[in-house]
Amino acid sequence: MKRILNEALRRGLAQMSSPEPTRTPYRTPSTSLGRCLVGSLDDTAEVLAGAEGEDFR
Repeated sequence: MKRILNEALRRGLAQMSSPEPTRTPYRTPSTSLGRCLVGSLDDTAEVLAGAEGEDFR
């Protein structure tokens, strides 16, 4: 147990003293979805009625 613990401490201390690798941030690619197929998105009930039919409730 003592040998394993000492080895873990040595590895941890070695990682702390080494520089962190540089990471490039992930960028989400964008895409065009085309024009809006609904005239206005202000009226949610109207949008749902058009997408799912009148009995969306």
